[in-house]
Amino acid sequence: MTTSTIATFSTRLSRNLATRYAAAFFVTAAALLARRALNPLLGDYVPYITLFPAVAFSAWYCGIGPSILSILLSVIGAQYWLVPPVDSLRILNTAQSVGILLFLLVSLLIVGMGEVNRRNTEAFRRAQGALEQRVQQRTVDLDAANESLRELSSELFAPCRFRGASFEIMMSHRLCQGLCQHLTRSRDSTSAW
Repeated sequence: MTTSTIATFSTRLSRNLATRYAAAFFVTAAALLARRALNPLLGDYVPYITLFPAVAFSAWYCGIGPSILSILLSVIGAQYWLVPPVDSLRILNTAQSVGILLFLLVSLLIVGMGEVNRRNTEAFRRAQGALEQRVQQRTVDLDAANESLRELSSELFAPCRFRGASFEIMMSHRLCQGLCQHLTRSRDSTSAW
């Protein structure tokens, strides 16, 4: 995926709260199903291994609320389908409690980092939009200045009935006036920035 594709996906996803919750739910459900499919190979060895990416996706793209939903679904789903006794929410020993606690702590850390990233990305998008507006305004200003220079140039080099030294003096005077006006306008427009 390219950066612009990811940015477009992130922008579309962040517009609708229900879509963010749905995305977090489905990604977490897919992670639980993937881990359950790996159960014959892994047993109860690492029950949360496929759930960390689901939490990270939710934190990165969906926000705090959907991330908390992902964490809760992950703990409940793993405890019910993956950790013995299967099909029960009962916690048998201290090792399971510590595993749940560590998953919660690491998940909360992921959510915190994801939220910081989401806020920075949003601030960047706002700044980029403001910069694009400034560039457009500056382009309009430069186009107007260029048009003014074209008009000045056509006036300076228009056919004149004077010849000789008086013509050169008049042309030099007009050129100086035009340059002074242009520099004044350019200075005024850049001082506004």
